[in-house]
Amino acid sequence: MRLPIIFIILLSLSSACPAGDFYMGLIEGFESDPDLYGNCGNNLVLLGNQIGLIIPDIENYLKETPGSLTKLIQDVQVFITAIESTPSDCDFSAFAKSFLQFTTTEGRKNIYQNYLKNYSEINSLSLNIETCETDYKLCGSSIGTMLRLLTGANLQQGLRGSLEMTSNDISNFFQGLASSYAGHIASTPLCKGNVLRLMPDLSKLINEITSGIINYDYLMAEIELTVLKTCWRTDWSKSYSIEALINFFKIAFDIKAWELSYFMNTAAIDGYLNQIKNCSQNYNDCGQAIPSILSLNRPWVGYDHK
Repeated sequence: MRLPIIFIILLSLSSACPAGDFYMGLIEGFESDPDLYGNCGNNLVLLGNQIGLIIPDIENYLKETPGSLTKLIQDVQVFITAIESTPSDCDFSAFAKSFLQFTTTEGRKNIYQNYLKNYSEINSLSLNIETCETDYKLCGSSIGTMLRLLTGANLQQGLRGSLEMTSNDISNFFQGLASSYAGHIASTPLCKGNVLRLMPDLSKLINEITSGIINYDYLMAEIELTVLKTCWRTDWSKSYSIEALINFFKIAFDIKAWELSYFMNTAAIDGYLNQIKNCSQNYNDCGQAIPSILSLNRPWVGYDHK
């Protein structure tokens, strides 16, 4: 499994509109030839659709819908199997190297040069992002195209490399990202922290549950589920939506907000960028860094102090 898949399927979340349209547009935007899926494009579509089955399962379980836990376990098992069976010739290492340029000083210089070179097109594409809710596929395509123009990363590169990930790495990345995002949108002290800090290894836990084993991991999972159900009722059910999530990640494309935030939070943002740069050393920290940076940028979106 390869690192950039995580960044691409991150925003899929559902196979249904509007997020499904957004995801398909995002893949198209990353392709240098929009008439063809690039390397591994079909696998990305498949993984995105399967994530789309898991998200409603989680929501149903938090709502205590009968039978939801069984379906969640089944769909997670299918997703893990799909990840682990990704063809060996489907490698995204060159894509990762291009895409993660923003984590280095030299890379940011290259991105800025690409920004100046493609200013008119990027400015036009940004208008589609500002009005994302009117056409989610166009919005996703515009984001993918902007990132391709800025970084040179595209899905039709000749790709070989060694950025291998296990299903546990993927689980840790998503746990970090989900807990960070959930904390930033929460309003109560219980839900503002790392709500997944006691969650055991997901693959191991599922194997234990299906084998009828009850041990310490199961106890920790029960504690986590109590926290998650409580936070769903007190915080997330009131503010969670696909639109809200997409709007949160749109912050990444407000250049003025980035500049003002970086000036005010230089050390903190450099620290988060270092976590992303060294993602393979700690996937949970890597996942947490992304919403944390955007949260620092958020107060500067549309900033016009009077």
